[in-house]
Amino acid sequence: MQPGQPQPSGSYYPQQAEQYAVPPMIVPSQMVMPGQQYGQPPNVPQHMLRHGYIAATFGTYGETAYCAFLKCGLGQVPLMFSIPGCTGAYTVTQSVLPHLPHGWRAADGTPVVLLDCIIDQTRGPVVPQEVWMPNSPRVYDQHVVRAVLRPPTFFVHTDGSVGLPLPQILSGNFAVNNANAPVDVGRSSIHLHIKVHGYQDRKRQFQTQESGQWIQLRRLVGHVGRAVDKYIREAEPDPEQPVPRLRIGAGGIVPADVVVVGVVHVSSGSWMPILQLTRPLTA
Repeated sequence: MQPGQPQPSGSYYPQQAEQYAVPPMIVPSQMVMPGQQYGQPPNVPQHMLRHGYIAATFGTYGETAYCAFLKCGLGQVPLMFSIPGCTGAYTVTQSVLPHLPHGWRAADGTPVVLLDCIIDQTRGPVVPQEVWMPNSPRVYDQHVVRAVLRPPTFFVHTDGSVGLPLPQILSGNFAVNNANAPVDVGRSSIHLHIKVHGYQDRKRQFQTQESGQWIQLRRLVGHVGRAVDKYIREAEPDPEQPVPRLRIGAGGIVPADVVVVGVVHVSSGSWMPILQLTRPLTA
């Protein structure tokens, strides 16, 4: 499904299970890495749909999430692997997408847009979420299809790995590349939505501009980390959803189990976090 053809029946596209199924858990050890299969060069768009964080988070909505900020199909842009300082990155040259800020550079200095990152195989599964979307096709058209959505912001550690453990964020240790760099999130305040499958949606609003200046990355990391921590501590099951595959709370997922990978712009003024567990799920 491409942007411009929304058929929403409610706030969450995945409620239409036959079209927007909640993603299966991706076991990192089962992933095929670039160029590994048959010794052939990988199909980068298909690899990103199978092994990228955004696709793993949103399931069959993943491709539409990419297209929402690209404003074109994945096959219409020349995707590339890797950039200096970030492990396993999917990128595109910024000149191809001049409406998007770049923030990164290829090895030869060419500005590039970071679209997604390959899932870290040393950790547990990516946490599947239902994507938050406007209720009506008209509002969807205004705030997603016709809106300029920013590319995802990944929290790249100073060692090149992607994501920060939640306890590290809560302790004030923001060891990310370009920690003091401004982050253009599109609005002077945003809502961060979190909707883990089987649990109720929560949102938190925070300011993203001060004196006309965009929020620094380290402050954005702090806001997102605190929102995720609050969600985990106060998570309530959704009575309209089946029993969740991820149990949050006592005997299940606690803040110490979570890595905050980054955030995705899903609608004007609305972002969602990308989350991964530090450990495999237990039966």
